[in-house]
Amino acid sequence: MTRTFLRRLFGTSLQRRLVLALLAILLVGGAFASLGLYWLAMRQQGEIFDERLRALSFNLPVEAMLEMPRGANDESADGIVVQVWRSDGTLLWTSEARPAPISTQIGMSDVSYGDDRWRSFTRIVRPSGLVLQVTQALDVRERRAAAEALRLLVPLLVLVPVLVLLTGGVVANQLGPLRKLAAQMQQRAAQDTSPVELDDAPRELEPVLSSLNDLLSRQARASQRQREFLADVAHELRTPLAAVSLQAQRAGMATDDAERREALDALHGGIERSTHLVAQLLSLARSESIPDVSMDQAVPLEPLLREVVAQRFPLAQARGLDLGIAGSLPATVRGDAEALTSLMGNLVDNAIAYTPAPGRIDVSLVVEAGEAVIVVEDTGPGIDPASQATMFERFVRGGSGDVAGTGLGLAIAHGVVQRHRGSIELNNRTDRSGLRAMVRLPIG
Repeated sequence: MTRTFLRRLFGTSLQRRLVLALLAILLVGGAFASLGLYWLAMRQQGEIFDERLRALSFNLPVEAMLEMPRGANDESADGIVVQVWRSDGTLLWTSEARPAPISTQIGMSDVSYGDDRWRSFTRIVRPSGLVLQVTQALDVRERRAAAEALRLLVPLLVLVPVLVLLTGGVVANQLGPLRKLAAQMQQRAAQDTSPVELDDAPRELEPVLSSLNDLLSRQARASQRQREFLADVAHELRTPLAAVSLQAQRAGMATDDAERREALDALHGGIERSTHLVAQLLSLARSESIPDVSMDQAVPLEPLLREVVAQRFPLAQARGLDLGIAGSLPATVRGDAEALTSLMGNLVDNAIAYTPAPGRIDVSLVVEAGEAVIVVEDTGPGIDPASQATMFERFVRGGSGDVAGTGLGLAIAHGVVQRHRGSIELNNRTDRSGLRAMVRLPIG
């Protein structure tokens, strides 16, 4: 509720917020400064009036005053009353006919008389022993002190609107680089991902520029990858689609049932390969764009691993391969369950595709140094060390060219591992022929 009120009060404009915030600081600071100045002025005026009473007391000709008629007040405008007393309390002379308070305290003191308050200075006149009292009404003193204090505050009050104008101008000027940045971005073409440069950018704007340029750089790389991906897809789809078209023509031109059946079988196989390629392409695209919200799920790996192996066991058995789990421990990571299933499935599929019969594929899951380690070992031919660096690129196939495949399985696995902040390695086995794929994922 408070945040909504402040948003309505200050709006969404940064310039307006800064101006209002600075004005609020100026006004609050000015108010405190005014109060402090007023208090100091009142105090100084009080000290001046006290000194005036004291000086007047010592400069008055007491003996001559006793010869003057009572009520002869030359200081009535200042509210000052002068009285002379005997030590026994007998009033000998007063400058005003109206009654005034009597202070029994020698020196400066505050006294009350009826509803009025007075400031009094009393001293004993030597050698006569008479008591001289100079008294001033505090209401008169306070009015004059307040008038003097307000006179001192006038320059400060005049300065406030000047500061308001200056504050607005300074804030508008300092926000100039932001307006330049906005104008520059608005004029850019949609495909322009070159770095943004501002010659007069303040230091506070540098993190924004750095983050913006980093975003543009990542956008440029993503666009380049997308263009390369589309080019690769077009190239890879051209061959199977051309084959499907030829098989369809062959089936249409067949002269007998046997030839037509052979052509239709080949057509069916081509369609299956094209369907598998499209599915792999979709899986690859998904591995590179897993939503961040999906990456925060707790995923137990052991059930997924057992499911992947169980689903592929019939295929491995049909090919004369011994597929099984060599060992597994419970391990939970944070990420996307579907993507992790695709990761393990592609590694096992790759091992099945490249391992000749009779062969063996061992899958294991262990926990080491705070990481879940997935290992898939086969007894296939392994990989050429010269091509090891390119094995995770799209449409790159390892081993013999006779093995059917899209060349996307390892690229998909690599993309999933990267999104889960893990690592993946492919190494030829040292104990015998075969490939060892190892994935490390941080425990969640």
